[in-house]
Amino acid sequence: MTQTFPKIIKTERLLLRPYRWDDINDLLNFSVEERWSRYIRAPYPYTQKDAQEFLADRVGLSRPDQDVWCLEIENRVVGDAGFGWHKKNSAAEIAYNLDPNFWNQGLTTEACNAIIDVAFNHDQSLNRIFAAIDTRNIPSVKVAQKLGMKCEGILRQNRRQKGKLIDEAWYSILRKEWLPK
Repeated sequence: MTQTFPKIIKTERLLLRPYRWDDINDLLNFSVEERWSRYIRAPYPYTQKDAQEFLADRVGLSRPDQDVWCLEIENRVVGDAGFGWHKKNSAAEIAYNLDPNFWNQGLTTEACNAIIDVAFNHDQSLNRIFAAIDTRNIPSVKVAQKLGMKCEGILRQNRRQKGKLIDEAWYSILRKEWLPK
């Protein structure tokens, strides 16, 4: 079960840990930027109330269908990554986001590589990890590719986001394809 997952994961540059209430200011520092929320489900403009509701869910995260870690660098929260579990199908959906001021530094790939390692090592029944990405979000597609994920296809007008139907690219990696980092 997901309860056996470590609450803390350290990578070369990042500390992955649970959210805390005092992360609200770090979260608001980057989530108010339109370019951060452009291709993800977060609302824009992102308000203090949105951040409070988000943290209320994340700080009290006791849902067995999710594991989420915030990404901390130099004592500053700069994003998060985690899984939505689909245990019945031996699968998990990975999702991630990062403060735009830290884009193009390989941090999301570093965090996701660590999380995928943990997932495949701790849950022997896990066979497939997938990501559903807005096709316009080229940087996120590149992260999935760097993780070794393969494009399974495009689901046309699959999700309503910010009032528009968007196409989603579905990427996945199977246990047998994963090369531990």
